[in-house]
Amino acid sequence: MSSLVIITGGSRGFGKALACQMGLLTSHRRVHFVLLGRNSDLLSETSNEILGIQTKRNHECRNQSTPFAFSCNTLCFDAEIGCTADLLQYLDQEANAFASTTASTEESKTFFFNNVTSFGYIGKVENMLGSSHTSAEDLDLSHLDRQLMKYFHTNFHLPTILSSFMLRKHKNKRAGSKEQLRIVNTSSLAAIEPFPTWSGYCCAKASMDMFLKVLAVENSKTSTFKCLNYAPGPMATKLHSEMLSHENLSEDVRKLHNQMIKEGNMVKPMDSAAKCIQLLLDDNYESGQHIDYFDY
Repeated sequence: MSSLVIITGGSRGFGKALACQMGLLTSHRRVHFVLLGRNSDLLSETSNEILGIQTKRNHECRNQSTPFAFSCNTLCFDAEIGCTADLLQYLDQEANAFASTTASTEESKTFFFNNVTSFGYIGKVENMLGSSHTSAEDLDLSHLDRQLMKYFHTNFHLPTILSSFMLRKHKNKRAGSKEQLRIVNTSSLAAIEPFPTWSGYCCAKASMDMFLKVLAVENSKTSTFKCLNYAPGPMATKLHSEMLSHENLSEDVRKLHNQMIKEGNMVKPMDSAAKCIQLLLDDNYESGQHIDYFDY
């Protein structure tokens, strides 16, 4: 059995951990990774770690007849508006190349991880237009429009377009193909619970959760397709550190997270990724379900 593993935001943090844990936990002998991210050097580091995992596993299983064969391609991209067509073309090429090396009778599985995440605007909703403005005549909305468009393009529009593309490609697979597709959204507690000064982040996460729930309902009779909203828990990543240092962050949120750090309750990305990958490999979840790290 072979797998195609596509991860957006695969250069660091949780995305990197997902790639490494797939390499460590999968029983599939042939796995092709496609990692997408903003930093080419970090993407290369993740790729090298995956190949190192392959070497280690083959050494540990050297008496088995079929060795692990991992391969990895990377694409450095910035999720800007207007770059979507190029990204779709790249994913199309990677998926076609993988399919061309997979026998029509071979069971295979594609894992597509929507993992790109940013916080965008942090602050009270009433201050989105600027705290100094009191009348509509004083407002300049051009900067806010661009900021919101870029944020929701990266965190909602682009993931929905990519998911739609992967699903359509899966349904147009060759006759007799035994390929399965799993789409995974990196969700958050913020998708189901409001946090002050996180309006944009909460809305984007909630929107993606509902998008996958709709996907699940629309494809409930497609036996080869499932999707999952996985919330990895509070993790000590670069993104988390940047959020905590923001001057407009709610003091209640800051105190809560600093307390978790002090008490050692932050989740390690590799630990959360291990749960996510094992959940996917076991395949024992309801399509469209929201599952938190602490639930499983």
